[in-house]
Amino acid sequence: MSIYIIILIAAAAAFLLTLLIWYAFVFEPANFKLSEITVNIKGGKSNKKSTTILQILHLTDFHLRKDRNGRKLFSFIKSLSNLNPDLIFFTGDLVEKDAYFDYLIEMLSGLNAKLGKFAVFGVHDYYHKRPTEFIKNMIKRQKKYRRQNSIDILIEKLKSIGIIALQNEKVILDFTPPGNSGADYLNELNKIEVIGVDDAVIKKADTGYAFGWGKSKPLASGSGRASYSQVLKRGSSHIHNLADSSKITICITHTPDRDLFVDFVKNKTDIVIAGHTHGGQVRLPLTGALISGANIPVKYASGLFYFEKFALYISKGLGEGKYSPFRIYCQPEATLININSVF
Repeated sequence: MSIYIIILIAAAAAFLLTLLIWYAFVFEPANFKLSEITVNIKGGKSNKKSTTILQILHLTDFHLRKDRNGRKLFSFIKSLSNLNPDLIFFTGDLVEKDAYFDYLIEMLSGLNAKLGKFAVFGVHDYYHKRPTEFIKNMIKRQKKYRRQNSIDILIEKLKSIGIIALQNEKVILDFTPPGNSGADYLNELNKIEVIGVDDAVIKKADTGYAFGWGKSKPLASGSGRASYSQVLKRGSSHIHNLADSSKITICITHTPDRDLFVDFVKNKTDIVIAGHTHGGQVRLPLTGALISGANIPVKYASGLFYFEKFALYISKGLGEGKYSPFRIYCQPEATLININSVF
């Protein structure tokens, strides 16, 4: 092979490598989009084929920093201020450290929701990881880290702009479906339960406390591999039947975890909304995510899934950790979740 061909091949390889690095570290992490999905529910009484009765804006995994991507994310979130959903859920890893709290509050201050704005926290909200801790975590999942963030201050700052942090807590919202005209339209449905469960990865989840039946052990109370296959048994249709026709029970948590799902099902949860996985962060066409980064099968790393007892939505999120700031074939997203009543 001539020296010129070798040089040409080497140059082409260098160009492709440079293009891949630019795509993975520069383009895709800032290629934000607003996704829209529909969760079909069945409950109460309705004479309409399909009606949107609730709209939720789901935002997760900002990992907010004052770098290039952080500034682009700031602008993207500000562009969502023209939306006016019923609810906004923030499902953790919002900010990397205390120094960015005010930047986070400034970014979120223009977002409005008719019924309320609620947040749960992830490991990055509680801890500011050191590089060595990040490496150790890649080998074995860590339960805590040395540098703690001032979570109480973050809670107060979020509250100042109307965002309520739920740390294994439940809120009950009075709810009247739009177009309610009595017996002809979902006349039983009148409540929304929002249960915020803390991060299972760092042993802060307490489903017993969250659902109001007393403090349980610090992860989930209903774990067990024998339960997983039953809990994750796929539904026969893309419609979820409400466990109680008078209310919609929604659990929000940072890390999707099969042990938590066992408890959620025991407590008749209708919809689970989570983040954490970043959609695998690296995905391949046809194959999808290579890892989930959570105690769930890789095939559930992101997307909407109907199981027999609940519906699950996991977002790809909007940011990446500062020690792994890349994405491949995994576009960052905010999500509008439309809850549709069908029969």
